[in-house]
Amino acid sequence: MRTCVAALALLAAACAPDQPPATVGCDKLADCPQEQVCDQSISQCIDEPANRFIGGFQCTIMDYASQQASQQLEAAQVIGRIGSERWSLPATAYCILDGDTLSLGFSDILYEQYGLEVQLSATEAATGLVELKPCFGCFGCPGQCLDTAVMADNSSNSALGYSTSGSVRFSPPPTMGAQVTGYLDVSMLATASGNALYGTPCPDGLSDCGQQAQLNDGGDTSVCETVQSGPMCTNACTGNGDCLVGNGTCVGGLCTTSCTSNADCTAPLKCLARGLGDAGAGKGCF
Repeated sequence: MRTCVAALALLAAACAPDQPPATVGCDKLADCPQEQVCDQSISQCIDEPANRFIGGFQCTIMDYASQQASQQLEAAQVIGRIGSERWSLPATAYCILDGDTLSLGFSDILYEQYGLEVQLSATEAATGLVELKPCFGCFGCPGQCLDTAVMADNSSNSALGYSTSGSVRFSPPPTMGAQVTGYLDVSMLATASGNALYGTPCPDGLSDCGQQAQLNDGGDTSVCETVQSGPMCTNACTGNGDCLVGNGTCVGGLCTTSCTSNADCTAPLKCLARGLGDAGAGKGCF
């Protein structure tokens, strides 16, 4: 009888459904197995997520001149993916406070080619928590696209992806000269293929405007702004030469796509006539 009971117990164990692997608790990346990251919001290791950057960092809050003089690198544990590409960013390159803008930069050290830049409202950062969003406007231009992030290939001044949502936490809240620890969790959207896509709608922000997008306040690049019918990829111009990078046309002082009717434009943009002196005249998608 005992033999039969033991045999039945073994049979039941063999037929039991597979149990999910036990989760691993964590405070930092080093607590997690390879190809996992520490999600501090739940204090658990998770598989490296798609289209997301996640990890902790340390930095000293400086002004621009002090950062340039020190060139100080501090520790970070930021891992991220966009599409099939993966980056490990183990260094905080800078935490620069300039007026109401706090700029964070994370680099790959070995090549210094790739970097994640986060632009925050210093007022929001002073609360210790900043919620991130898409970039509508110009990334890197004063007062625009605060609380957003971009993953960039610095060797070609191109954007690989922009934030859609997420958050950055600080302890203590950042003030000039303070040493802080932080944690970022940023969901990203890959940029549309191609250069500056002038005359294209950008309902998801600057990620819709192509890889050769605005990373600073100069160059033939794109911004995502509402001109007439909705947000669109454009840039200021005085002639067609200013729009060459996106194969665009200067109409009414803005780079766009020339058109003869609404059928030539991508909805909700419409074919409209604009003219501002020498800054282009005719019809374009707006």
